[in-house]
Amino acid sequence: SDPRTAELSTSYLRPHNIVSFLGLPVRGDHKLIGVLCIEQIEEMRSWNYTEKQFAATAASYLALAAEYEQKQQAQSEAQERARDLSVTLESINDAVIVTDHRRCIRNLNPAAEALLGYPLEEARGLPAASVLQLTDTHTEEEVRLPLYDALDRLETISPNASFLLINRRKEDFYVTANANPICQPDGTIYGGVMVCRDITQAHIMSSRLRESEEQYRSIFEMAPLGIIHFDGAGAITQINRRMEEYLSVRREKLLGFNLLHQLQDKQLLEALQVAFHNGKGYYEGAYQSIFSGKVIPSRTWIQTRTDTAGSVCGGIMIVEDNSQRQLMEHRLRESEAHYRSLVDSIPGAVFLSAFDSHLSSIYVSRYIEYITGYSKNDF
Repeated sequence: SDPRTAELSTSYLRPHNIVSFLGLPVRGDHKLIGVLCIEQIEEMRSWNYTEKQFAATAASYLALAAEYEQKQQAQSEAQERARDLSVTLESINDAVIVTDHRRCIRNLNPAAEALLGYPLEEARGLPAASVLQLTDTHTEEEVRLPLYDALDRLETISPNASFLLINRRKEDFYVTANANPICQPDGTIYGGVMVCRDITQAHIMSSRLRESEEQYRSIFEMAPLGIIHFDGAGAITQINRRMEEYLSVRREKLLGFNLLHQLQDKQLLEALQVAFHNGKGYYEGAYQSIFSGKVIPSRTWIQTRTDTAGSVCGGIMIVEDNSQRQLMEHRLRESEAHYRSLVDSIPGAVFLSAFDSHLSSIYVSRYIEYITGYSKNDF
């Protein structure tokens, strides 16, 4: 009949013949976590003060037990998370540096110990700046640690740059770095973490690549022959200084010119098409520039390159200006004609002949033909 237990009467109290009921709340962490029930069956009972105090004490013990179990579970979960974190840190290849709120080293993973040259036992408690110094790779000046900026600003700091790190053993490493503050739920700074990635090998390879490109660029520009680079569609992507001189056209006007579609010299175009089909092509002739109208007696070697699928992805043309060679050949022929004319005009019985290295006659004067009765072809 008690209105406080009316909702339990039909479903629980009457089926179990419960006639007296004492219920006390069990609270933990300022909230209800359960109810302690003391019941009397068959015979009505009026709960006295001692019984109520006993029930209240029991409820308090239950609350303490529940709270203890929750703390044990939380502690166990925290330990499990700590073990997971420890295993994760040890397996990470990047150097992970953890500090407390005073910016002193609290933890280093094995990668950080190797990078810095400090065992954790020696580094723990030391100021981060005394264990780790970063230098700007361009100015060679020491820079402020990103970790300090992260703690000051309470935000993630990820500089878009690489740094030179000189460790305890005076070894040089090139690294990237990013840092984050570690805060409590109430916003209190608990510490900070900075991750450094060793990019030394990548930096060395990048430097070597730049040096190689600079060396090639120097050779490309200073080469005594004309050089043209083209892409897989036949469009010019680069020409050197000598080629500009050959064509009497600035390179800006030639870049993008499509050799396969815009060349007007049929022989050169045919050599280019052969190179696209067979990998190599050759042209020799008098090429007339469609830009300047200049005629260039030249020899051209064409070589294409292919990608992994076997498709042409670009190529190179090497051009030799034959103007001087042809001029020298012309002058040599003129000189030889003058010489022959002079020899043939000598009067009297002059015996004059020229031989090669095998003593075979390569020139016979007309008078020798006359007095021997043999023609120059017979010799």
